[in-house]
Amino acid sequence: MSDLAEKLPRSREESKKIVDENHTYKKRVRELDKELVQTRSAAQKSVKIQDKQLHLKEKIEKILHGLEAVEVKKGDPE
Repeated sequence: MSDLAEKLPRSREESKKIVDENHTYKKRVRELDKELVQTRSAAQKSVKIQDKQLHLKEKIEKILHGLEAVEVKKGDPE
């Protein structure tokens, strides 16, 4: 019986330590989840910006080709 009486305080300490660590880990997981959401949002914004840039580049290239075609026609002696 005295063996159990000696182990009980140690067991309580270990249990408290595990519970405290668990709280710490849960907090860290919440922080990492928040960071992940922010990172995903930033990545999505970046992709949207890249898509817009590509779209604008294609429009500019189309306009330039049109201007080149007009320039070539102007230069043709007909």
